[in-house]
Amino acid sequence: MKKKLISIALAGTMAVSVLAGSAFSANAEVLGKYTPSSTGFEKMPIRFAMPGAWKNAETAKLDQTAGVTLINDYPGVYWWSGMDQPDKVAKDGHGWPGYQFEKEEEDGVTNLFKIEIPGNNDDEEQDVAMITLNNYLDGGTDKTLDIYKLATQAADFPVQGYSKADNNEYDDAFWRYVYSKVLDKMGYGTFDPAAEDFWEQVNRKGAQLAGKDYDNPEIKVPDGSSDAVIAAAKKKAQNEFLIRYWAANLDYDGGSLYYFDFDLDDVFGEDYGANFCISKAEGIIFTFDNMVYVVDLDKEHITVNYEGKPAYIGQIYFYYGNGEYGTYPTKQLNTEKQGKTGNFMDDSYVNSKPLTPEEIQEIMDRQQAEGGEEGGNGGSGSAGGNGGNGGSGSAGGNSGTNGGNGTNGGNGQNSTTVPPANKGAGSSTSDTAKGSTTANNSNGAVATGQASAAVIMLTVLMAGVGAVYFSRKKVQK
Repeated sequence: MKKKLISIALAGTMAVSVLAGSAFSANAEVLGKYTPSSTGFEKMPIRFAMPGAWKNAETAKLDQTAGVTLINDYPGVYWWSGMDQPDKVAKDGHGWPGYQFEKEEEDGVTNLFKIEIPGNNDDEEQDVAMITLNNYLDGGTDKTLDIYKLATQAADFPVQGYSKADNNEYDDAFWRYVYSKVLDKMGYGTFDPAAEDFWEQVNRKGAQLAGKDYDNPEIKVPDGSSDAVIAAAKKKAQNEFLIRYWAANLDYDGGSLYYFDFDLDDVFGEDYGANFCISKAEGIIFTFDNMVYVVDLDKEHITVNYEGKPAYIGQIYFYYGNGEYGTYPTKQLNTEKQGKTGNFMDDSYVNSKPLTPEEIQEIMDRQQAEGGEEGGNGGSGSAGGNGGNGGSGSAGGNSGTNGGNGTNGGNGQNSTTVPPANKGAGSSTSDTAKGSTTANNSNGAVATGQASAAVIMLTVLMAGVGAVYFSRKKVQK
């Protein structure tokens, strides 16, 4: 199986979605189900548990008002990289809200949907890197119409994998456990993930294997550097001994950047054992095969722009069936580590209701009280970032509730149904920038490089927002 991973570093928030109305009308062309324009390409399945809050009873008559058939019982997905980009497929050059998901048939599960999008291809230009999930309504530009606020979406989401540095939902305890199992499989010895000096032990092993002195690593600093700079460089070098050893000595399958020569099926089950591999640049990583995206419905983590339009965040989870999910690859392991699993078939999720005007005002008041009035105009920090720059920062960021530096779409994205264990601070990746800054608009204007969308974004942008995409090379598995 071919794999391609992506990391995200954010300078602010990715929730540009809440900034503006669509650059197009609610009569925009609806693409419907995704039909690939060509054959013979690799597909990447995306599963999404759609909350009841994204549905509403008004859509039938609103469809009549809009003069277009809009299906609100199914979610939609939009992307702006790879093949069959909605804006390029649609005759009107718009394409929002993108393609419609299809129902994932599972007994007793009513709100699970699936779509297969381009991914894992030899020609990476075909692959989708980021997506925007929505309730398949185009809200148009007329903010006086109900449909404007009923059109709902989540923050942009990277679909190709996580490393240790990418997301705080998968915390230090998770990665300690994963590393301990991989090192054991590779014959490096037994490492206790609960040990206080676990990471030091791991990297001392890397130094030993490489024939290096852990306590006196080779570092390069400018002449005259302060003791603090020298100490930081030394610590950085010590923390990279294992990854550097792997990069220099593992057989990366003909020079690729990823190593898969260990079998974790007995640890993480057949569904997820193959998700894990070793990156030359970032150590162990995992892909999202067989996982599910779940929206966070906690009002503390929902943001609202200055015009009263909500934006949601969410997270990708391991899926165990029957609506149950968690942050460890097996249900048994997740229950052991987290105490319980989440369930998107719970009444609080599947029958959740759209926010009322009073709840929206409550969120706006909270944002303003937290110093988020300026940030609310700039997206309210719903996808991470520095909190102050992005608004309330309630779901990530340096001043946000869940902490983290906002890497990979906003560390601290947190589903309320699975209690996170010991959230730690995140850190940005060190990949080399490749690609372009892209941001999306909740009601249909997606910044795809078209002048119309760019004008809209420049007109309404009230706070600094940046998103830099870092691509990783593919690997043949």
